[in-house]
Amino acid sequence: IVYVVDHTVSSYQYRSRLKETQNYLIQSQMKPHFIFNTLGAIRTLINSSPKVAYEMTTNFSKYLRSNINNISPGEKISFTQELEHIKAYVAIEQERFKGRLKVEYDIQCVNFSIPPLSIEPLVENAVKHGVCKKVSGGTVKISSKELDDRFIVSIEDDGVGFDVDIINSDTKADSVGLRYIILRLKELSDADFEIESVINEGTKATVIVYKNNK
Repeated sequence: IVYVVDHTVSSYQYRSRLKETQNYLIQSQMKPHFIFNTLGAIRTLINSSPKVAYEMTTNFSKYLRSNINNISPGEKISFTQELEHIKAYVAIEQERFKGRLKVEYDIQCVNFSIPPLSIEPLVENAVKHGVCKKVSGGTVKISSKELDDRFIVSIEDDGVGFDVDIINSDTKADSVGLRYIILRLKELSDADFEIESVINEGTKATVIVYKNNK
């Protein structure tokens, strides 16, 4: 499924929509449960594995700093910065979920820009709503590649899957959050977003960033 955002809007509507996505991201990225669970895991590790606790604290600090610094209404960041944010998040979750979460990287290019918090939340969705809903866990694959006219970033998991039609019809926070990500990608980068999912098999989300605006 390819999602397209209507561009026939006034400059006021454009600024209003971006401000709305900014406000939503500010609230959604500071997740109390994730913060409390991470702090709880660090506290548990302090006595038994102080080195691991130190590394987890470092990654948690990077994660929080990226969330705070990267939320802006109309700026883009390098994919390298977004990837650092992703790796900080992944390191935390891999420590929390141990062997249930595997992550593979196939990063072939980083020389492009994207809206902040546009790829990292897709990775979070793959972890929380994909593989970690399976008792046995699973794998998330994060890849990037360059073609003649575009850059392609893919997040693929072998988790529980879902009905992609709910993205446009559901009012749950996760669906709303995904719609905001799609909007920011389109408005700030003129990027396309594609998603496919099969129940009990997994999900693949693809972001296509064109070298020249279409």
